[in-house]
Amino acid sequence: MRLLSLVVVSLFFLQTTAESPVTTVAPPVGPAPTYAVPCTGCQVIDAATASRDGSVAVVAGGEAFGLFTTATGAFKWILNYVDYGSEQEGPFAFDAHGTIAGLAPNSGTIETVWGINATNGNNTWSQSDDGSMSQLSLAATPNSFVSGSVTDNAVARMDSRTGNVTWKVQLNDYIFNMATSARNTQDLGQHPHRTGATAGFVVYVAYGVVAAAFDEAKGTLIWNVTELPTQLFALVVDEASRVVMFAGCTDPSGNPLTYCTVYGFDASSGKRLWEGNFTSSGSLVNVVAAADGVSYLFTASSVIAVSSRTGKQLWTMPAFKAAGNNVPAASPGRAVNPITKKDEAVLFFSASGSDLTCVGAKDGAVRWVSMLPAGHVATQSPIVTRTLVILPTAVGGEHAFVVAFPTGH
Repeated sequence: MRLLSLVVVSLFFLQTTAESPVTTVAPPVGPAPTYAVPCTGCQVIDAATASRDGSVAVVAGGEAFGLFTTATGAFKWILNYVDYGSEQEGPFAFDAHGTIAGLAPNSGTIETVWGINATNGNNTWSQSDDGSMSQLSLAATPNSFVSGSVTDNAVARMDSRTGNVTWKVQLNDYIFNMATSARNTQDLGQHPHRTGATAGFVVYVAYGVVAAAFDEAKGTLIWNVTELPTQLFALVVDEASRVVMFAGCTDPSGNPLTYCTVYGFDASSGKRLWEGNFTSSGSLVNVVAAADGVSYLFTASSVIAVSSRTGKQLWTMPAFKAAGNNVPAASPGRAVNPITKKDEAVLFFSASGSDLTCVGAKDGAVRWVSMLPAGHVATQSPIVTRTLVILPTAVGGEHAFVVAFPTGH
């Protein structure tokens, strides 16, 4: 069975040309799992987020969410959503002081942002009102959480330790997505109180046909690009390249899944560096991950890696999805190349649902493929730390696990 799975994966990545014969060479066998730990009550995990230092992570699904230590997989606590008066989970985010923000609906369109103590899972504060705090997006910096409202089209900053709203900016269109990033690489969690013209963090927002950047501390506008020809729905930041990518689609017939474009902007100035669709049909293209100078775009049939700074296409391969997830699931990280023994940028994902695959970020070549324990199926994007890559899985469609593999560091 293991050999058959490896052959299937090798066929998945097979690249041939008219001049080269078809060959089936199994990729290198990757490391065995370090642990496989159940998340009792989580059923199928559909949200997973690691802390800023990668030491702990939150996973959520079904009726429960829990926090575990990434080094061992041991859960510190698992809580039921009913305890928070909620019916389902939303995104989670970590600050640098042991607080987790969780976002979940209570009823109707009203949603609540929780402040959760990472040590014991206790609720320390919450923010909600008569609908104006209804949320879609949640992001974090070392000292704050920033939320995007779907009711009044507003971005709000909350002090992560108290939950107090320190500023709120009203926008004129629907907020689809947000992300935060340091203005300077020295501020990436290392100097949260740094001062100076290049200090602090930036909040990037995709709303309507506008791409915008706001000062995280004050809420003032840094730059915006208005009247783009597409409705924006996604964005990611490549902090290594200082580039923010936005993706959007439009169609005169009303179908939002065609005539799509990805834009690359300088993260500091908002200067447009490149744009493209990277498909022959102009179909849906989404940017879902970026790191180490490489951005990963997804279409209905392929994964495309491009240079974050120039938009130059680096490689492409067939699309992949985590089972039970309706969007491609992958996470960038770093690992030790088993051949060269050198550290390199990679992309982790599950190609078949029963494996963890590692490919090189620069060339798309398979570095190794590890098989999940028997009966496990991947359900979400991997959680990546320096030493481990952790894949949320399900057994029998209702028993959730976190399964970890070493990165070689």
